[in-house]
Amino acid sequence: MNDPIILTVAVFAGVLAVVFLISSVTGRGDAQKRRRLDEHAVAVEVKNSKRFEHRNVLKEHRYSVIGPWNAVLKRFKPAQTAAAELTRANIKLTVTPYLFGRVLLAAGGFLIVRQVTGVLVFAIPVIPLGLILPRMYVIMTAKRRLKAFDGQLAEAIDLMVGALRAGYGFLQAMESVSREMSNPMREEFGKVLEKINLGTPAADALQELPERIPSYDLDMFVTAVTVQRSVGGNLAEVLENISDTVRERRRIRAEVMAITTGPRVSSYVIGLFPLGLLAFFLMTTPSYRQVMLGELIGQIMIAFSMTWSLIGFLLSTAVSKVEY
Repeated sequence: MNDPIILTVAVFAGVLAVVFLISSVTGRGDAQKRRRLDEHAVAVEVKNSKRFEHRNVLKEHRYSVIGPWNAVLKRFKPAQTAAAELTRANIKLTVTPYLFGRVLLAAGGFLIVRQVTGVLVFAIPVIPLGLILPRMYVIMTAKRRLKAFDGQLAEAIDLMVGALRAGYGFLQAMESVSREMSNPMREEFGKVLEKINLGTPAADALQELPERIPSYDLDMFVTAVTVQRSVGGNLAEVLENISDTVRERRRIRAEVMAITTGPRVSSYVIGLFPLGLLAFFLMTTPSYRQVMLGELIGQIMIAFSMTWSLIGFLLSTAVSKVEY
């Protein structure tokens, strides 16, 4: 490998390591502050009915450990999207190393593949892959967390209904959920209680919950609680009806997933089979490999086939996707 390429990759890696080091050190400091606040949050009381500003004492997500750069990133749309994705996935990482890592992966992967294979058509697809793969991991992590939360929601509501009928208040019922349930339910309800203990109105703290967990079932729960606390009514009965609705929707989701198994598997076959066939011929037929990799027409054919395989995969996935 050429010295300039080695130097470029080393510089990228060095800068990223420094950013991650600063981020981790600052993150530990924030964690210590949060633990200290948790120890004393119970003693905080709201002494008047003034409406507090809708923000947390410790910001939910920092864009950067550098103050001016943090202010710049807040006005940058991709940075806002990245911050929302990291928050939903509950990944303790600031936006700067996340975005910088994606750029490093794309640039470094392009340089390495270009140098190893000597084929530009193989190196170019590495750039979008390097940018997309980390985001796909974050999105998949957020989806797994959302699925786990939805799976616990009906049981959490039942626990709150039992507490309310036993004579406990709404906040005590939420506290029982944060104690008895496992993560992510425990963690998210704990965040809501923490904000309420620090002076945030209960309605505002609850409204932030669907921003971290974009679930339709959770939105129903938050809306019902918000309306009930405004106009009054039997909250236990309302929550019991919502629990039944959540269970029915969960049953329908399971049926839909079973019905669409075939189309979803077909989408992976459509996307991976041509690539597997190409790899087989390249490994077993030297003359075929020479034409496909050594000549321009072969490289164009590979790029064309990979593009249409990807399009077929995306179309098949879109057809098998069901909104519910």
